[in-house]
Amino acid sequence: MFAEQILASIEAISADIDRQEEVLKKLKHRKNALRRQLNAVRDPVARLPLEISSEIFIQCLPSHPQPGAGHIPMLLLYVCHAWKEITLGTPALWAAIHLVFPRANGFKKGWETWLERARNHPISISFHNGVASMAGQPAHQLKNLEIYADFYDGKFALPTDMGPLPSLETLTIGSLTQCVYFSRAFSAHQTLKFLRLAPNLRECTFRNFCNGFGKHQFNDGSILKNLTLPALKTLDLGAVAFMTEPFSTDDLFNFLGRSSPPLLELHLRGNVLKLMELEKSFRLVPTLTHVGLLSASRPLLEELFPALAQDTFLPNIRRLSIQSCWPLPASSGSYEALSRALSLRGNPLVLELRWRTNEDAEASRPSADLCAEFRQLVADGMKIYIGTKDRNFISV
Repeated sequence: MFAEQILASIEAISADIDRQEEVLKKLKHRKNALRRQLNAVRDPVARLPLEISSEIFIQCLPSHPQPGAGHIPMLLLYVCHAWKEITLGTPALWAAIHLVFPRANGFKKGWETWLERARNHPISISFHNGVASMAGQPAHQLKNLEIYADFYDGKFALPTDMGPLPSLETLTIGSLTQCVYFSRAFSAHQTLKFLRLAPNLRECTFRNFCNGFGKHQFNDGSILKNLTLPALKTLDLGAVAFMTEPFSTDDLFNFLGRSSPPLLELHLRGNVLKLMELEKSFRLVPTLTHVGLLSASRPLLEELFPALAQDTFLPNIRRLSIQSCWPLPASSGSYEALSRALSLRGNPLVLELRWRTNEDAEASRPSADLCAEFRQLVADGMKIYIGTKDRNFISV
């Protein structure tokens, strides 16, 4: 009997503790609510007009917002009630998202909520090592899309299930860290199908792709050969390495001829290009203001510099970016041709000519007289960089 009394007392005390803990829990909750109210009263942001406080929050966004309570914009939801109202009332805060797989696999419900909060705002999405299904999502709002594959084994399923993409303006497909085999990560047929969903595409970038070899060889045909993009303003193929077959300037020429785009910027890998073939494509897009050549060969540069002296060659060029694995010998005469061409151009031009290696750097340095000529052009308004990654020979 004595033991039963003790047990009853313990149960009574436990029940009392539970009641007190519940009271304490409510008091803490009330305290936090009052603190949030106090923060809202004291917070200068909460007293600002919504358009100003919203803009302040937008300026806090990273370039690639990630989901999670520790990242903006979700972090702003937990500061105080006033900040939560501002955050939920600002669609632009939810108009961009960066999903990194596989950790984003559990974000399906949150992904849909995120896009709902964007309302009718144009959307920017970045996928890394995976793609979330976009079926049923507001395809007409998608403005910018990036899809990256790093260390990925298996095909990506590009989001071709969402119908036409009339608002898609920029598309980047590739790798952030290394050259990946295109055919290993992506289906060329599916990529072409996806591109055809976006007839108003303005910027298209293929980054760090290589054609591959053996079982990874890309045998599905050139995407350019089967594509038409009449609104394109930027085409970046500079980081595409073709290991088994050369880049086809015919495909580029035919693509530009079919599309007749108002192209302003073009980046190509120049190690296998010949100026005579490339010039045909340039004539189709006299609107070009920026041309980039990655891994440009020495023969290409030796043909390119004299051609720049002709006012019909790239007539509207404002920026020429060249990266080469092969430094030009100072004695080759190429620098003289370049100096003469730039002098004849007259219009302000940004020229970047960088060697990827420091080997033979001094041997490729322009003579003192030529450096003086280039510096005079700089004084007249041009921007000129000739040298290695770390050293501009034209700097005083």
